[in-house]
Amino acid sequence: MKENERLQQGYAGYHEVKIPDALLGITFPMLVMYPAGTPEQADQLGPYPLELARDAEALEGQFPLVLISHGTDGSPLMYRTLARYLARNGFIVGMPEHPFNNRNNNSLEGTIQNLIYRPRHIRMIIDCFFENKMFEGKVKPNAVSIIGHSLDGYTALAAAGGLPTSFPHETPDGQPQLIEVASNPRIQSNHPTGICSDFPSLIHNQKIIFLFYLGSYFFQFPKIYLLISFLYLYYLSFLH
Repeated sequence: MKENERLQQGYAGYHEVKIPDALLGITFPMLVMYPAGTPEQADQLGPYPLELARDAEALEGQFPLVLISHGTDGSPLMYRTLARYLARNGFIVGMPEHPFNNRNNNSLEGTIQNLIYRPRHIRMIIDCFFENKMFEGKVKPNAVSIIGHSLDGYTALAAAGGLPTSFPHETPDGQPQLIEVASNPRIQSNHPTGICSDFPSLIHNQKIIFLFYLGSYFFQFPKIYLLISFLYLYYLSFLH
């Protein structure tokens, strides 16, 4: 990358946060990237090399918050480069590892408990950013967006105020069940890339909805997928 482009973009800080869930008696990890003034250094996220400013102080000011939430059997590391790009360009980005529905432990896959826990964890994560000492005063109020991939397309809409219903195979009695989810009014923008549960009523309290469904069509139409991705990033720039 050219030096003038680097100066215009800024640097991406990196910090790891543990989110406590008293109901389940666990903590789960979240990777955070954010605008920083400290130059990036060669680093390692899991098996992936990536230049970041680990634990650097965040820049002064307030920034929009974007949560990137992985799908079932996934990992937040899948979105490391997208998160860094957003952080370099003025966004705080949180990437949780959903407990019991990730590539290390997927024991809740296909259960109604998973459909209940995921939106609740999103609400907990948003609250964490407004209470965490490192990011206190750094997040713009009412400027929260969610990028939900696959099953987290469901999670994103549910956390934002949708009325989800499970599929029959996700309940013990084989019957669809309405899932009670408390929405978070701070969520103002929603970007799911796939919906995995039924929504008889979608979002009624959102200013913006940007929804595209691609799934396996990526492999048949990769150029269309990339075009939509670029348009999506262009759209994000207007959240400032």
